[in-house]
This record gives sequence, structure tokens and C-alpha cells, in this order.
Amino acid sequence: MDKYNKFLKEFKDARTPTWFWNGEYPLNLSKELINDLENFSENNKTNCRICIHTNPEELCQVMLIVERKGMNIPPHFHKNKSDFVFVLKGEMEFFTFDKLTRNKDIKNLLPFNGFKTPAGMIHAIGIKSETCTYLETSTGPFVKDEDAIYPSWAKEWHDKFYMI
Repeated sequence: MDKYNKFLKEFKDARTPTWFWNGEYPLNLSKELINDLENFSENNKTNCRICIHTNPEELCQVMLIVERKGMNIPPHFHKNKSDFVFVLKGEMEFFTFDKLTRNKDIKNLLPFNGFKTPAGMIHAIGIKSETCTYLETSTGPFVKDEDAIYPSWAKEWHDKFYMI
């Protein structure tokens, strides 16, 4: 990803490799850039993302994300914001849960499918293909220790249902 240093800056304080756009125009989400992000994921066996916003404090957050099968997002919710995902390549399962019963609904998302959760809805993502490349939008700011709230049962569900 070094060749993109003129408009992307690596963010070292993220749980997965993350780059922020520097805000200079135009930003071209070209096939080459997407392929390079996917190759980075493959070569490093990790999830990764490019934040199309310039910093975690921005109120409108858009991310180009590559996630790998088996490296899934456990059930969580956001108090005051919703998520929207739009699949570009691959396949994901988007789980939503009832807070009281833990009953789940599964949306199977293929390329050019999207889904939006309302604020406060418990949700999880499972990658069905080897990798899935998608856009995610949400409201900011991102607050590292407060952004995602995990129900007490999230790890148990994740380990039982979705770990490979």
C-alpha cells in the first residue's frame, strides 16, 4: 500500500490495518486500488480497510473494507448510530438479533446488495466467501472503547456459531 502514500496515511492505532484518506481531491476508488487492498489482505492474512473520511472524529464515515472468512465481527450494537453495508465482491451473512430473545435473522448479501441497521440493533457480520470487499457507512465520531457494545453472550455465540 506504500504506493498510495501521497493520499493515504496509515493509522497505527486500529485493530486491523487501516489507512485514512488525506482529504485531497479527487479520490479514485479504482479497480487497481481495490485489488491492491485485497492483495494486502491476502498477503497478510488479515482484514483491512481504507477510511474515506480523514480522521476518526469526522461525523460522516465511509470505509472500503476487505474481510476474510473466519475473521468475523461478533454481535454488537451502537447506541446512537446505524451501519450501512454495500457488498462489492464476495458474499456475507448479515445477522440481526432481537435484544430480548436473541432470535436472529440472517440476510445473505451478494455483490451490489446492501443492508442498513437502525441505531441500537444488535448485529454481526459473517464472511461466507474467502474474502468480502464492501463499503460501510456510519455516523461518527468513532470512539475506540465506546463505539461497539458487545452483549454478554456475543463471544459465546461467535465462538460457537462462527469460528472456523
